[in-house]
Amino acid sequence: MRRQGAILLAVCLAALAVARPATSQPSGELQLYHIPIRTVDIPVDVSRIEKLSNKPTELQLFARPANGRWAASGRYGLNSLPAITDGKRGFRFTAPEDGEYEFRVQFIYADSVNPRESDLTPELRMMVDTTPPAIEVNVSGKSVAWIASDANRLSTVNVQCKWAKDGNKTFGLDSGEWFTVTPKGRDAFKAEDAFDWSGLLQNGQELWVRISAKDPAGNDGFSPPVRVPGNGTFGTAFPKGNNGKPDWPPSNPGGNGGLPRPQQPRIEYVSSPDVTVDFTLSKVGRSGVSAFHLYLQNQQDANGWRFIERVPKALQSSDKEQAVALKYKAEKEGLYGFYVVPESGAGYKDDPPAKNESPMLFVVVDWTKPYAKITGVQPRRGGVRGPLVDITWEAVDPNLMPRAISLEYSVDKNAAVWKPISVGLDNDAGKDTGRHTWEVPDENLWKFWVRIRAVDKAANTGEHIWEKEVIVDLEKPSGVITGVRGGNSSPPPRENDKPRDNGPPPTTTPSFPTPKPPTTGAPALPELPELPDKK
Repeated sequence: MRRQGAILLAVCLAALAVARPATSQPSGELQLYHIPIRTVDIPVDVSRIEKLSNKPTELQLFARPANGRWAASGRYGLNSLPAITDGKRGFRFTAPEDGEYEFRVQFIYADSVNPRESDLTPELRMMVDTTPPAIEVNVSGKSVAWIASDANRLSTVNVQCKWAKDGNKTFGLDSGEWFTVTPKGRDAFKAEDAFDWSGLLQNGQELWVRISAKDPAGNDGFSPPVRVPGNGTFGTAFPKGNNGKPDWPPSNPGGNGGLPRPQQPRIEYVSSPDVTVDFTLSKVGRSGVSAFHLYLQNQQDANGWRFIERVPKALQSSDKEQAVALKYKAEKEGLYGFYVVPESGAGYKDDPPAKNESPMLFVVVDWTKPYAKITGVQPRRGGVRGPLVDITWEAVDPNLMPRAISLEYSVDKNAAVWKPISVGLDNDAGKDTGRHTWEVPDENLWKFWVRIRAVDKAANTGEHIWEKEVIVDLEKPSGVITGVRGGNSSPPPRENDKPRDNGPPPTTTPSFPTPKPPTTGAPALPELPELPDKK
């Protein structure tokens, strides 16, 4: 699946040692950053490198799976690094699959390199995780037990419910809002846990219940909704509800004794109806490949697969991996599952996917911008460096990125580039609203405009500018009469005349730069530390 645009990581790879090979922290001591996408832009702090007395002529990025073999990932001259997101220069890295990766930059000189490949040690660790948690539930009477599993840690989960029946009234899955259950008299719900509604549900009352979990990269997973009271084991469902519609794919009754099911297929997000599915052949017979059969499943085809087309493409037998790009145009937004069956030159191929066969790949087609609106801006006194500004907002999207909110300001409402107030913000837990307090450090800034930007996983960006210009100069001018004059005469100076003591003159607090928000709609991801110079 081709990602629509790269994602900016706020990391500046700084200058390494120039006199002798540099050393880095052992990889286990480096902080591990969890990233929910596979293609990332890694900016390079060129200005810092150019200040070195002995500058390299080229930079080489090395990458490897954790504790695997180093592999060169890109090599450029210091003055010819490609332009990447937000006007910076640096490297672009695409992870072939989910997992932990380590990175190191090597300096290349006319007669040497530093460090040597045999001495490479990691400077940056990244966990690429595009797979949501998988959750299986078991219902026994009014009790629900669950197991949530993920490649990375899951400390807690959320339990959500809504009415299925109350007396003579019944409610479908598309009715009402999910309510998050707050545990009382016990610890938070764990990844493997249970909850019993005995004593809470009265006769004639039933609930819809589902379990949700979020992994460290921000991927959301949801179990299939179950009816309580009830009985049975249910497998995992697609990790997002569909605007209040029943979750899809459907649950798989029977289960496997309460054990976690295998991980779900990868999920990709695109902002265009034109979807390109990249399929890689793992084995090709001597007759080669003559065509590829594309199958589709969506909410309307939840009980089976739909054949889309046979795409003729001739590929010869080869020991090397061969890939093909298959096109599909989505008629509307939503979740799609894809399955590809290759056909040999001799006409042999696997059977079409069975009714309950899982997709090879999920794709969320989402071209709608997130709803983002500033709901209040309130300046007040009280900051150490300057006045405070309380900003509240609403941001709603079914596929909102983790840390998707950016707040910005500008003295010109029509400016092309705005300055950051704060990037990488989240809504309040469990809500579509958020709040941030900004201390204005610039003493020359007394009025400005405020803007919010919100980004979803398909890189759609919604924005809103607060309707009123914000004024933070809340001080009333004051002074005293120091004398009086008559006609053209001037009073002689008096020895005891001294200026009013108003304390020491104000000093300008230095403004420390913060990462600028992406200008291409790329979501804000975890801010990685700037690596120190190695001398």
